[in-house]
Amino acid sequence: MRRLIHLLGGLEIGGKERVAIELARWGRSRGLDHRLLVFDRAFRGSQHDLDPEGVPVDFVPRRSGFDWSFVRSLSRYILERGIDLIHAHNDSAVVYAAAASRRLGRARPRIVATFHTRPSHATRMARFLCRLSARRADAVTAVSPDLARYYVATRWLDRAEVVWNGVDIERFQPRDAARAGPADTSVVIGNLGRYHAVKRQEDLISAAASLSRAGVEFRCVLAGPGLDRAGLVQRAERVPSLRIEGPPSDVPAFYRSLDVFVICSVEEAAPLTLLEAMASGCCIVATDAGSIGRMIGAGTKEPAGLLVPAADPRALAAAIRRVVEDRTLREELGRRARIRAAQRFSRAIEWARYERLYEGRTSPAEDRLESFQSRP
Repeated sequence: MRRLIHLLGGLEIGGKERVAIELARWGRSRGLDHRLLVFDRAFRGSQHDLDPEGVPVDFVPRRSGFDWSFVRSLSRYILERGIDLIHAHNDSAVVYAAAASRRLGRARPRIVATFHTRPSHATRMARFLCRLSARRADAVTAVSPDLARYYVATRWLDRAEVVWNGVDIERFQPRDAARAGPADTSVVIGNLGRYHAVKRQEDLISAAASLSRAGVEFRCVLAGPGLDRAGLVQRAERVPSLRIEGPPSDVPAFYRSLDVFVICSVEEAAPLTLLEAMASGCCIVATDAGSIGRMIGAGTKEPAGLLVPAADPRALAAAIRRVVEDRTLREELGRRARIRAAQRFSRAIEWARYERLYEGRTSPAEDRLESFQSRP
């Protein structure tokens, strides 16, 4: 049985962490020995971190700066556990996986490197270490074409293949017609994501405020973790139809409660929340950031949502108003979103591509079309 660890800093609530957990769960459901190894913060319980849902989580601590003692500890862990494959998530994990592998010689495990976001340490030395370490990886991937192109163009990587994030189509299902009973006819708008400047939830609050002043009937809920929540709550107090919450205890149920899902970020790669909302049959209104436009099929004959410029609350309000007041359009966009998620971004498709990389099999021709390599 192939023994694999997903190597990452911690399990705080975020897309990268959710992808690692879901891949590990998917692997274990197929009888494989997949586990999580975190090095910056031990699992703090489901009240603070993502629930690993039965996936074993080990903690090997590292110190700040480049920690050679952590490299030795990681090497020892790999030998003692008989690990033969490391899936390293983001730049720090890739650097340490490569360093530990170098110490092991012929006993080195296979390394698959995945980049979910832009680099966390924007220094010349960090870029050099990332590029050097990625050369020791057997496969290097990014979760979107925009992200892969960025890493290669800025010389963080020599090469990168795109493996899109996937969503569990069976877990995230559209709601039935009886969402909130016959008395509740208001359209529900929602956003799920950490409260952070790049997520621009303040733009959604501004859009909701202008729609409320214009007499548009709706309800809006923002949910997620983050330190920036307090400031948003103060701004939201002036919008009676809007409320701000912490992370939902039941994520699929949260999406099923919505008619419209809004993602208003200025910086993204391939957001998992967007795929979950699409799989749940939500009508999508999204900003043109990262690969979001490509995910919803913007510019095609049957787009699965409306795309607006980032950091433009007026354009965001206009798009939301359009789908709130046009039920036929809203339901059609939700139907398309579900179909697009199932056909292009399912967890089964994602797993098949990673399984190929885990096993070292040659990529199909259609996958090679989405790969990037620097010129000599």
